[in-house]
Amino acid sequence: MARVLTQLHDTVEQSVDPLGVSAPIAHAQLAWLTHPQELSARMISLSKDFWQLQWHALHRMMNVRSDDPIQVHHDDVRFADPVWTEVPSWDLLKEWYLAFTHHTQDMLHHTPGLSHPERRKAAFWWRNWLNALAPSNYLLTNPVAIRHAIETKGESLRKGYEIFLEDVKAGQIRMTNPDDFKVGENLATTPGSVVMRNRLVEVIHYAPTQAQVHAQPIVIITPWINKFYVLDLTPKKSMVRFLLNQGFDVFITSWKNPDASMRDIRFDDYLTDGIHATIETARALSGADKVHAVGYCIGGTALSMYMAWANQRFALENVPVADITLFTTLVDFHAPGDINIFIDESSVNYLSRKMARTGYLDGKDMAASFRLLRANSLVWHYVEQGWLNGEPPPPFDVLYWNMDATRMPQAMHSWYLNELYLKNRLIKPNALTLAG
Repeated sequence: MARVLTQLHDTVEQSVDPLGVSAPIAHAQLAWLTHPQELSARMISLSKDFWQLQWHALHRMMNVRSDDPIQVHHDDVRFADPVWTEVPSWDLLKEWYLAFTHHTQDMLHHTPGLSHPERRKAAFWWRNWLNALAPSNYLLTNPVAIRHAIETKGESLRKGYEIFLEDVKAGQIRMTNPDDFKVGENLATTPGSVVMRNRLVEVIHYAPTQAQVHAQPIVIITPWINKFYVLDLTPKKSMVRFLLNQGFDVFITSWKNPDASMRDIRFDDYLTDGIHATIETARALSGADKVHAVGYCIGGTALSMYMAWANQRFALENVPVADITLFTTLVDFHAPGDINIFIDESSVNYLSRKMARTGYLDGKDMAASFRLLRANSLVWHYVEQGWLNGEPPPPFDVLYWNMDATRMPQAMHSWYLNELYLKNRLIKPNALTLAG
């Protein structure tokens, strides 16, 4: 009987709620119902705040000065315009929304009898629902957008509708206009050339800017979940250009954006045909025995694995890397941050099934997950400014790069999620076998 119920639970979870959105919320509600004493204490606290809000509403209606009982968080810009405080009706709408939001979030974060991961998940998904319901996101409950429409005689609404249609056509809420940037023209303009290309990677060698360069080159292993040019955005935002000006010889990886034909590409391939091939290219062209290797994001994770592999494959004096530098890199995945909300056995199984149909994970899916982690600033801000106020997003090179997403091959990404995120095997001795 227990096995049948477990199978039924797994089937429903996989088909109805594969990302685990509703289950943690339902578990939190049940947990509160089974802890009546704690629930009563919370209700008393809530009633006190609601009583203060009633007095605040009475004072505002009588035009008596009254400080807001619920304060806007210092980094919440949704209610920054003075109209949200100075006009009683809008002030009360804001205060009731904040009261409901704050209490709901606090209750979820402190749910008794619920595990910490489930509390985090319940709070995260409720926070996103509450963010979506904010009065600032809708024309009829946004005094700033209404005022702007009146001032522009409806022109802001016409422009906003055009921006809305363009976002629908693009399949995402755009954070900047893609037409404002072009790689090689106003992004990634540091001179260089492709010196090696295979099925996985192009190796770019940058032209030196100094008369003499250091003998050992720097090889930068970029993440294949993004484009390489984040390290060479503009002349003033280019780590590559800075290194060249210090007299370094710089090589960098530019990974192929996978399609369905690359579904069977594995993490092993990224190590051998990617990292090792890049390092060997840099050694051959520079004449150096060893390189300085830099790993960024998943490129740093892979570089860490490559070093373990190279130290087993080569004698110590023949390891082709002198030293490594890692930044924004995970090697211990037990606490990967807020992205862990999306990564559990159920969601990984869902992603694996989805990738099995296409052969890859679309970069837009991953970008949407990251945007949900900061939905107010990365989603709803652009809804308010674009759709409601008719203001197109300003040119922003980093956000253009963020939107310029790449795909993940099925075999590599499934292995990566299972072995590193779920099982955290990278920190366990002799737990992984890679490239032999």
